[in-house]
Amino acid sequence: MKQVVWAFILVVLPVFGLIYQDYLLAGIRQLLLLIVEMKMFSVHNTTWNFNKNMRNKIFLGAFLAVYLSRIPIVSYAQGKGFGVEVRSVSPKMQDALPGRILSISYLVTNNTDSEEEFIENLQLPTGWQAIVPMSSFILQAGDTTTRIIVFQVPLNAQVGRYEIAYKVQSQRDYAIQDTDTVTVVVLPLVKISLLMEEKPESVIAGEVYKIKLRLVNQSNVRLKVKLEVASEENYPAKIEPQEVMIEALRNMPVIVTVQTYKKESKPRTQYVRVNAEALEARNGETKASLTVGVEIIPRISVELDIYHRLPAKVTLRLNGKDDNNGVQLEFQGSGSLDEEGKKTIDFLFRGPDTQSKGIFGLRDEFRLSYFTPKMSVRLGDQNYGLSRLTSYYHYGRGAGMDFFTTKFPTSFGAYYLNERWGLPDKNELGMYIAYKINEKVSARLNFLHRNQDAYNSSSAITDTIWSIESQIKPNGNMNIENGICQL
Repeated sequence: MKQVVWAFILVVLPVFGLIYQDYLLAGIRQLLLLIVEMKMFSVHNTTWNFNKNMRNKIFLGAFLAVYLSRIPIVSYAQGKGFGVEVRSVSPKMQDALPGRILSISYLVTNNTDSEEEFIENLQLPTGWQAIVPMSSFILQAGDTTTRIIVFQVPLNAQVGRYEIAYKVQSQRDYAIQDTDTVTVVVLPLVKISLLMEEKPESVIAGEVYKIKLRLVNQSNVRLKVKLEVASEENYPAKIEPQEVMIEALRNMPVIVTVQTYKKESKPRTQYVRVNAEALEARNGETKASLTVGVEIIPRISVELDIYHRLPAKVTLRLNGKDDNNGVQLEFQGSGSLDEEGKKTIDFLFRGPDTQSKGIFGLRDEFRLSYFTPKMSVRLGDQNYGLSRLTSYYHYGRGAGMDFFTTKFPTSFGAYYLNERWGLPDKNELGMYIAYKINEKVSARLNFLHRNQDAYNSSSAITDTIWSIESQIKPNGNMNIENGICQL
């Protein structure tokens, strides 16, 4: 019987202590108190007398039971997945604005004893799109690889938390799988805009006109928007509504009413500016504006001008120093000679020469130019030239004409000039004929005859030059010119 008691104390009691340690501790404490107070107890009408040695053994067994009952049970887990483990190495919670592209990295470990081919699966919220498509990959036994997923938060994503789940599964055994999730917190994005819908092109002075706009809330949150209108020339203008609550990703009409003045005497364009501002919003495009122009037609008729006018001005200059003074008169103008603006003229008549009268003195200069789509005439003091290999833009007093044909892509012209300043005196005669093969290729034949008078020790020079040049334009950014000349 003693062996049974000792077996119970030393074996069974510690085992129960491991399993029911909390309850057993409370019971053992009560048992120890009873043993201290009592020297004997009875079980099933049988009396047991305990001597001092027996009590020590009971205390020792109770101590072992208490000690063993405090040892924790340790278990070893293979991982959170079966045969494979997926673990995110990116932050488990990420903030993002609508439209942002996110990338998340995962470590995938093959815990099986064989090579496995794993299939990827990405679970995104409705409307979200993966940029990099999911695929499959092979992983050797015990190996680890990094997988990166890339997706975009849609522009219409509402504010909130969204779970992104990444799952891998063995193609051979579907039981070998694991999943890990990342939380994406979509932040508020504020953006408003104003769009034009309807407006009159023109109105009669004194009339009321309306402009129809559309306020668009491109945000992912509800906004309170304030609207204002400012009219040019302080025209009375009002806007409806002036303040409005607009839901996320919604739009609404805005009406602007403008009163014009009856006493407008000249036709003009009147501008109205509309401003919108999102109240109680900080980040993003919280303001939007739109300017609208409407032509105002006056009720008062304007006197008809039967003359075609050419802008011109007359200038009188007086300059000099001490007794060396000079007076110079200038008459200058330019403009069109017809209503279509196809015939234009430019002229300058200035004299006498006062360059020697002071630092503000100008040389005398007389020129007249006339241009039409078919011809041009240049007279007087101007730049004349033929080509880069012959004579390239010499200034002098002379005359020149150019003719352009529309039926055939051919042009020709000639000029004659005497150089005004510099020694020795020079004069030249130039002529050309050009043919345009197509929009990219053209050819030209040039002739130049030039005389230079003798000066000091140099003798007179006479040159006669023929040249052929071509121009090639392979594209809009390249222009190739080449030429050959005969001296």
